[in-house]
Amino acid sequence: MMKPGIFPMLAVLIVVAGIRGAVSQPHGDSARERGCRAAIGKNNEVLIDNRPFFPIMQWRQRTTSMAEQKNLGFNTFVGLGDESSTFDFCEEARRQGVYAVPLWDPDRVASVKNNPALLGWVFGDEPDNQGQRILPSQIKMQYDDLKAKDPGHLGFLTITSGFSRDDHPSAWMNGSRALYHEYPRYTDVLGFDYYPVYGWCRPDLLYRVGDEQRELITEFCGGKKSTFQWIECSRTSSKWCHLPERGDNDGPFDYEVEDEVWLAIANGANAIGYFTHSWQCPDYAQCCLDSALSAMLVRVNGRIKALTGVLCAADSKTPVRVQLADPRGRVVVRVKEYRGNRYLIAVDVINITGASDTQEARFSVPGLTGRVRVYDEARCISPHAGTFSDTFTTRNPVHIYVVANAG
Repeated sequence: MMKPGIFPMLAVLIVVAGIRGAVSQPHGDSARERGCRAAIGKNNEVLIDNRPFFPIMQWRQRTTSMAEQKNLGFNTFVGLGDESSTFDFCEEARRQGVYAVPLWDPDRVASVKNNPALLGWVFGDEPDNQGQRILPSQIKMQYDDLKAKDPGHLGFLTITSGFSRDDHPSAWMNGSRALYHEYPRYTDVLGFDYYPVYGWCRPDLLYRVGDEQRELITEFCGGKKSTFQWIECSRTSSKWCHLPERGDNDGPFDYEVEDEVWLAIANGANAIGYFTHSWQCPDYAQCCLDSALSAMLVRVNGRIKALTGVLCAADSKTPVRVQLADPRGRVVVRVKEYRGNRYLIAVDVINITGASDTQEARFSVPGLTGRVRVYDEARCISPHAGTFSDTFTTRNPVHIYVVANAG
């Protein structure tokens, strides 16, 4: 998880009616007797007891931190950040009403498989990393063992961004990306990490967050795998990176993290994770945030939870087109169909070198007749001849709209 990962893209959603997705939470003694059943749905979405669920994950935190951090909107804790047992980790998650994804341990399955907070198991981090050199065949043995011992829960795996054409494989792969076609076969949910600001000192590379998310899905997963991405979220940069022009808090800005989150989602992510660790806070801290980042997490994670049903729904086949006044800018759009309405997730890619900080975008939507309601912004837009326009700025890169389907 220490390797820098991918970042950018602004998000817009077209929304017409009030949206509140059903979100399963572990609860009740009766549920504890049987545990929950996690699966992957037809839209590559995560299902808990057949209900859609969008994991908002936090990486390796102390078990005692769950109570506080769930207030930031995290609903899933991955890996153990202290010496707690797998049993205690899952029990605390159950008490806090969140989900747990401990490190895969075949000797601990029996103690937690019926705990309603257990969502799944995570395999060793970054098997493709130069320091790991774990072949997909080794992951396959673990995955087969997991499915034999605990078929009702999911396997999670995180790789580096070495699969991408914008990056390069670890040296032990000798320049070949062949193994990246195999890793996806041996997990239920595949993710990666790319941190343009925190790890690479390159805020201008935010666009790669969305590009690499899309590349992973289309080039290596064939569009048939549930995927996620770890997003940088720390008030400092890493110990290998320094951005003195940003001051002591030289990590990604709150609006940059927001853009990265929605860029990943707009390009197909079925879950989101945050990497909040820092070795300069001033020393090591598992969760190094400032007030702006904390407020952003509450706002963005709350919006994701409210839109769970939409985000887990099928992609629409409606061909929405976007035209920008600034040809150097980019806005990415993902269209969803949910309860008779179309939802456009459009993300403006910020920090593009030479592009304006303000983007004027015009959306062409087939069959658009009624007014467009901007979700969570208390405003509506009146379309003209099947088009409507809106403004995106660096500090406000995400809009959500609801549009009723014709008829």
